[in-house]
Amino acid sequence: QDEMRALSAESNAHVEAALALDPNNADAFEVRGTTAFFGWNFNLETDPARRDVALANALRDLERATTINRQQASAFSTLAAVYANTPGKTANDIYLAARRALEVDEFLATANITLSRLANATYDLGNSDAARQYCD
Repeated sequence: QDEMRALSAESNAHVEAALALDPNNADAFEVRGTTAFFGWNFNLETDPARRDVALANALRDLERATTINRQQASAFSTLAAVYANTPGKTANDIYLAARRALEVDEFLATANITLSRLANATYDLGNSDAARQYCD
């Protein structure tokens, strides 16, 4: 985990430099949000309050990235995962983010994971027939 923490810190330093050059850099927000989510997901922070902050930061940055660039497929995909772990977010939030990721780039590197999120969210929304189509 020490190596992951070091890589996370290095990543955030690059993000801050990119945002200093362009405060609306969607790629930078995506990287920072994804890094925060991975840190949360891999328990790099063990303090519960700091873990909550990491998840909230991931949510904020990924939403910002997808607001700046509606074509940011990988940010939408990761945002769907963040929504799935954020209290107060719904299956509809997950569905919309995952669907947008695949609309933008159906060959997304994480398409199989995104399809799984889409199927689960669709099922949770009460549409098992539509959920089945994402499994085929």
